[in-house]
Order: sequence, then C-alpha cells, then structure tokens
Amino acid sequence: MSPSLESWLRPTSVRPAALGLLASVCLAGAAVAEAPARDVLARDMPARDVLARDVLARDMEKLFESRVRPLLVEKCQGCHGEKIAEAGLRLDTRRSLLAGGDDGPVVVPGDAAKSRLVAAVRRVGDLAMPPDEKLSAEEVAAIETWVAGGAPWSGPGADGPAGTPAGRAATMDERLATALETHWAFAPPQRHPAPDLAGAFEPGVAAAWNRSSIDRFVGTRIAAAGLAPAAEAQPRDLYRRLCFDLTGLPPSADEVDAFCARAAGGAEAADAAFGDAVERLLASREHAEHWARRWLDLARYADTMGYAFDQQDPRYPFAWTYRDWVVDALHRDLPYDRFVTLQIAADRVEPAVPKGDLAALGFLTVGRTFLGNQHDIIDDRIDLVTRGLMGLTAACARCHDHKYEPISAA
Repeated sequence: MSPSLESWLRPTSVRPAALGLLASVCLAGAAVAEAPARDVLARDMPARDVLARDVLARDMEKLFESRVRPLLVEKCQGCHGEKIAEAGLRLDTRRSLLAGGDDGPVVVPGDAAKSRLVAAVRRVGDLAMPPDEKLSAEEVAAIETWVAGGAPWSGPGADGPAGTPAGRAATMDERLATALETHWAFAPPQRHPAPDLAGAFEPGVAAAWNRSSIDRFVGTRIAAAGLAPAAEAQPRDLYRRLCFDLTGLPPSADEVDAFCARAAGGAEAADAAFGDAVERLLASREHAEHWARRWLDLARYADTMGYAFDQQDPRYPFAWTYRDWVVDALHRDLPYDRFVTLQIAADRVEPAVPKGDLAALGFLTVGRTFLGNQHDIIDDRIDLVTRGLMGLTAACARCHDHKYEPISAA
C-alpha cells in the first residue's frame, strides 16, 4: 500500500519526484471535462488509490497548511497582502485569491494549467514570481498540486473578505477623505503635554528625570516597560556622547579635561558646563556639516552620477555649491520655511535673492539626467519633492491613479 500523504509532507521527508507525480496527475485530472478531481485521480493513478481519495480532503488541508500557506506568507504576501497589494492582487485570503488582480483571475481552482499563479511560479514566459528568487521544484509542485486540487483554504483567510488593494477606497474623493482622517502626512502637528512622573520611580530618580519635558516623555516609556533608568553618565562620558551626537566627531583630550574640570564644581556648575557645551557645539560649523549630510541624502546629492553613457561627463558641474549652501544655511540657522522655499524656487522669489542663494536650486538640479529625457527628469523632481517634503509617493500617478496614495493620474 502506498505511503500516506501525511508522511510525505514531513519536512524531513520531502520527495520532489512524488510531489511532481501528484501534480501531474492532478493536472491530467483537471483536463477531463468536469469530472470530479477525486474520481479522476483514483482512475488515472490506481496504484495510489488511497492517496488519490484522501488528497483532496483531509490530506489536501495538510498540504495547504504545511507547504502552501508558509510559501504564501514568506514569498508572496509581502507584496500581495493586506498592507500592500501590488497589481491589485492579494494572496492572504481565499476570496482575494479567487478575485484576482488588475489583470483578472490568477487561479482557476482545479485547473493548474490555466492558472496564471502556477505559470508565474514556474516562470513561464514573462511571468516570474517571486521576482528575486526562484522557488524550488518541490515548492512549485506543492503550489500546482494545491491549485489542481481546487485551491482549498483552511484556517485564517478561509472566509475572509476579498477586499480591495490596501488603502484603496472606491473613488478618489473617498480615498482623499480617508487619507485626511488617517494618513500621518495630512495630520497637523499636535502639542502633547509632558506626562507626570510622580510615582513612576523612586523620589530621587523621579526628581532627576523631571528636568525637562523630553526627560518626562522618555521616563514614562521606561517606567511603562517596567525598567529603571540607568545611572547618570560621568562627565567624561557625557561630553563625548554630546560631541558625537551634535558633530559626529570625538572631542579632543583637552576639551574633555576642561569640561570635567568645570563640571566638578557641583550640580549647578555641571548643568552650566553642559549648557555652554551644547550652545558652543550647536554654533559650530562641524554641527552644520554633520546634519547637512542627512539632508543631502534626502536630496539624493552626489558629486557624480555614478554612471554615464555615450561619453557623457559623469560629473555634476558645481554640485559642491549646493552642498556648501546647505551647510551654510544650517550654520546660520536659516528658518525652515525659507530653507525649503529657496531650494524649490530661489529663481522665482521676489524680491530677487542674492546670487549665492541660487545654489539652493541644486536640490532639484543635482539629480539624474536620463540622457536628456525631460519627462523623466521632471518625474524625478516631482518624486523628490513629494517624498522628501510631503510624506507622499506620487511617482505612480504619472501613468495611472495611485494605488495607495490619494493621487489621481495627471
């Protein structure tokens, strides 16, 4: 008598040939006009009649839970799940699976040969899923067997709603209304009062953590986690941490010694030494350079384009002028609204800005050139502004209504 499918499904005893044989039998059964898959299997593979009778019922459920569901979770649902549904396809419930995506159904229960999901995992033609990693032969066979057996679904997702792609409402107006209520990028900043640390720690510790509102917010989270604050840092360690935080550079030995000498005069002297050190470091050019690096990363700054075609010069002429402008703007504490305005429209501001401020336009111009394709250049700049300044991704709306953000096609 044939071994049961249960023994075949043990992780230590996977048999690719056996699963492949089972898949081929299911495919053959599906080709017979409307004959029940159970009967087809029993007729076409009489030597495995026990397996054939059980596979579409109890053992098919085991196949789904032990082989197919883990594949869907690990390999598929990152791009086709509740939060993200690329191409409008979700693979986290059976109803969503059967509903398909933007291009129609991907599974024909009982007919693996006509199921685009099977073609995709087999990498037939232009279909290739998962895109970055080919499934093993036994994993493909498990998917084929499951689809040919009717794509049964047990447990979570068995009766779940098909739903719509994550974040999508029926109309653009509804999507915008939903975003205005739920999307963080549309929510105005709110001021939250600092919590009270009374009773959170021992009196002496609570007093030390009541020095600032930031301390109280942090202390509340520490207490909520059931933890106790660490002991206060020694002056030498505190000053080193301060320098790394504000400038990204270690202090000199003489600076550390001078700070420790000032901090040794008692609590008030230590607080005064710390405050003076903070002000001095914030006013330093090293602080501006350190934090300019963060903004330049957001602005996709580079001195060169990294690659060039047709003997194209890979350098961005005068890109350094934008880098230096950002550093200078932070160093002179330029207000943020002015900082952003100049980077987007320095050449349009009235009255006209000093010539040196025109370097701020490097935010837009120091980017990919796409071999002079103006449409791609404009698309890149729109993407930069929306992602960098608005907390939205708008690039998809170049061709179609955005699937997730409330942005319609132009």
